[in-house]
Amino acid sequence: MKKKIYFLKNTLLTACFVFFSTFVLAQSNTEIDIPIEEVIIQLETGKTSVLNNKVNLRQVHFKTGTSKLLNSDKIYLDSLSAYLIRIPTIKLSIEGHTDATGNNQKNITLSKDRAEEVARYLVTKGVFKNQLSSKGWGSEKPLDNSNNPAAYEKNRRVELTFKNEEINAPEKEYKIELANGAMLNAKFVIFNADGSIGYKQTNLDTEPMKKLRPSEIKSVFSPDGGVLLESKRIADISQIVIKTEQAKVQKPKVQEKQVEEEELPEIKKEYKQFEIKENSIASCIGLGLNKQYAITNIGSYSNVPAVMFIAEKHIIFDERFGSISYGTLLGFRTSDYNYKISSDEYNLKTKNFVLGVIVSYHLPFFKTLVPQLDVYLGAMAGFSILKYNLHKNDDTFNVFTATYKPLRNFKGGFLGASYRLTKSFEVFGEAGFDITLLRGGLKYRY
Repeated sequence: MKKKIYFLKNTLLTACFVFFSTFVLAQSNTEIDIPIEEVIIQLETGKTSVLNNKVNLRQVHFKTGTSKLLNSDKIYLDSLSAYLIRIPTIKLSIEGHTDATGNNQKNITLSKDRAEEVARYLVTKGVFKNQLSSKGWGSEKPLDNSNNPAAYEKNRRVELTFKNEEINAPEKEYKIELANGAMLNAKFVIFNADGSIGYKQTNLDTEPMKKLRPSEIKSVFSPDGGVLLESKRIADISQIVIKTEQAKVQKPKVQEKQVEEEELPEIKKEYKQFEIKENSIASCIGLGLNKQYAITNIGSYSNVPAVMFIAEKHIIFDERFGSISYGTLLGFRTSDYNYKISSDEYNLKTKNFVLGVIVSYHLPFFKTLVPQLDVYLGAMAGFSILKYNLHKNDDTFNVFTATYKPLRNFKGGFLGASYRLTKSFEVFGEAGFDITLLRGGLKYRY
């Protein structure tokens, strides 16, 4: 009898232990919903395991039945972006969720549109576009399975999750170029509250966080070799972080709303100027002469490369569908023709002054692959003043001279591409059937 009681007692204790261990293990592997502030605080101390959690953007509500952000949503996302710009090497996923009411397919579409809208807005506030991804789950992942209004409200949400597996991938290694020319490897980079830059090189779990001053860093390169951060932007983000932290200390708790309204527009101003270039001026050299500008197809000609100046205004209506630019162009070129008709020889010198308008559509697909690359289709139209100097020669004597200055219309289309070298300068090339066959030059965005 005692043996049976002893056996039952041990069996019960073992079962309890297994149940408790399983419960604890399950809890440890469950994503915990924590504020973004707590994520940043733990990352500053080197606790990258916090990235296993998620951030519920509870203050993002949207206009009912749409993906349009409310003004209150934008105020909250402004404050969120001030934290996200501090972790430029962390891949982020914006995930939209709905309740179970209504059509399932419409719910999936709506949740996807809302997640994409949040991601687009964060990009305008300085968060890297290639750092963000978005997904809509519809009602597939409810927090509460109850059928009541409170559960529906709880399930309608947008969440921010961190792609922690990206950090641990061997190929996901960043390069830090120091001001003295030395190179460091880094798996993770963060802007600390004091303005310094923290980083880890190998073991994210046990390695202590190392620090650098902004002035010590020249550039940070992404795993694909592209420039992620330049020294100017590193200094800008560092200053914004310091100002944001100082505002928290200086402003009383009761004035937190006022801090958002006063401080965050400064962040918007800095990063709108950096991320969204609204104007550009360009100069270029053009080669080749199209038939519509040739005076004759008989004989040979030589021409000086055309010189062109272009000024454009860039408009972004919706990043999903690309952007449009429009502006004016001014060009000049000279040509020299030599041709023969029967026994008569002619020489024709021309000067071509061009003034026109230009419109381009910038394709969004290529920017998702290479952020520095801009591919576009364009069209131009305008008029040119063409001055002719015609000479008819008989041996060494000039027997006939005539000068004309006609006004001619022109139009044409082209395909172009530009590549951003720095935050303001780009090189570009274009090919098409307009004033020239090929042209290339330098573009300045401001």
